Amino acid sequence: MMLTIPLTIKLTANKIYAGRHWAQRKKDADIYHAMIKEACRKAVRIKSYPVNIIIWFYFKNRPLDCSNCFYMAKLCEDGLIKAGILKDDSPEYVDCLACVSRVDKQNPRIEISIEEK
Repeated sequence: MMLTIPLTIKLTANKIYAGRHWAQRKKDADIYHAMIKEACRKAVRIKSYPVNIIIWFYFKNRPLDCSNCFYMAKLCEDGLIKAGILKDDSPEYVDCLACVSRVDKQNPRIEISIEEK
């Protein structure tokens, strides 16, 4: 399964280390979860676990380090649970979560690939 979401808010792991306030983190999560839920409206539910998840982040300009994408990746993964695509994000359900960081000046976006085993 492949989902594509516009990349409208760029959030780095550095924001967490800088002491991002819990209320702002909640707002970040709400925005990402809503984007994921909308993208999943017609998606097929997972039938076989565990899955591998690969998230490609396409940025308008300079790509982030992959490790800096993990805040957004966590928000995406939690959004997949809230959308009913995944049952949980524990090792029983998600075997691997990987991030790829690229540039696409014309179409910044997030692409989520979920591979059933």
